[in-house]
Amino acid sequence: MSVTSNSTLDTEFRLMTKAPFSLDKDHFQLGPKEDTKFVIYFDPAFTSDRVNMTFNGKLNVCHVKHPYRDALDLRGTVE
Repeated sequence: MSVTSNSTLDTEFRLMTKAPFSLDKDHFQLGPKEDTKFVIYFDPAFTSDRVNMTFNGKLNVCHVKHPYRDALDLRGTVE
């Protein structure tokens, strides 16, 4: 996934999620108009039921030194 700062100021934020989702990195510092990439992983072995299932989760964005928070929906499917 790619994130671009549309701000004219530096920004710092953390990403958080819960199993069966995980991230390759969770702390970011971006300058104005700077972008970065990260990977969201889904673990299909999270359940041992071995049946078709869909997992819904959230990718929470917490801005450092700022109260604003964002959340994105995540969905992983085991077929």
